Amino acid sequence: MKKVFSFVAVSLALVLSASFISCKAPSGGGKDPRQEVSGKIGKYEKPYEVGDILFTDGSATAYKSGLTLTAEQKSKAIAVIYKVDGSKAYGVGLVHNKSGLAWCLYEAKGMDKYFSDIQCTPNQNAGWTFTGDTDGSDNFTKISEALGEDDDTGTPGNYPAFEFAKNYKNQANSHVSGTDYEDDWYLPSVAELYDIWTKKATVDAASALCGGSQFGNENIYYWSSSQFPSPSCSGWALPLCFYDPSYYYDYTKNRSEYFVCCIRVF
Repeated sequence: MKKVFSFVAVSLALVLSASFISCKAPSGGGKDPRQEVSGKIGKYEKPYEVGDILFTDGSATAYKSGLTLTAEQKSKAIAVIYKVDGSKAYGVGLVHNKSGLAWCLYEAKGMDKYFSDIQCTPNQNAGWTFTGDTDGSDNFTKISEALGEDDDTGTPGNYPAFEFAKNYKNQANSHVSGTDYEDDWYLPSVAELYDIWTKKATVDAASALCGGSQFGNENIYYWSSSQFPSPSCSGWALPLCFYDPSYYYDYTKNRSEYFVCCIRVF
């Protein structure tokens, strides 16, 4: 049985304004806060802006058209920043799973359970805003806690999309194993996936420069860690279409053709 969950169409103005990234110093005569460093892989001591490429030593280089990276930089790039909120920079890992993974298996205990604590609902009256649990960093833990004595999140293979993020350091070409950034990767909420989508053009260009995965413009879906916000749809979770988020489809948790990326706070 298929049901639909309609997202609000995004205006062209929002797409254009969200995808434009400036690499210039702040306007108005303000001092550029970015601190250049020497002896580091990147140009700056840390990531500061959307599009910054982060390296294994914590340094970063701002993406811009025409930028080139050395072989060493490509081998030690780990993420592209898609959001900066105060002192926190949010980055998406360079490796996506594009072979397709299920949110959970049909036989997993979480398949038909409604997880009220990981709902993330678009607010249709205010355009692309989201209410509920917009932070996916602890959603796998919340699933474990909600299952209680039936918790099977520790059984390998039961929750493939979540396990991809949890074990991201083991993914070939992630470059994070043995670094300060090998842990704390997670499956984003649908709100966090949408944040990435608004910056997709910049994220894809920077990731391609590093030899990483791209979201592209095809009609493809990425799993979020968010529960479909309806108790009557306990067997569904929310993916996001990276061609057009207003598209809808069958969200059954055990669908295995959806793609997966993971994110982290830096």
